[in-house]
Amino acid sequence: MDSAEGWYLDPFERHEQRWFSNGRPTSLVRDGVTTTSDDPPAASWDGPLREPEEIPARDETRRADEQPPPSADPTSLS
Repeated sequence: MDSAEGWYLDPFERHEQRWFSNGRPTSLVRDGVTTTSDDPPAASWDGPLREPEEIPARDETRRADEQPPPSADPTSLS
């Protein structure tokens, strides 16, 4: 994986994901939607890298005091 570029599952298992640049782990890490910095314990990684599942985007368009949309469950109709 000499050319790995992007987010991969953290092979060091310190965080959920780690950014790889040119096949090398960087200090950029992500847990959920929070991105922080943590130096990798090793400068390189020889094992297989696994791509993470996509993180769902947060819905920033709804106000905190708004009610969620009504349920589509037909048994909830009165």
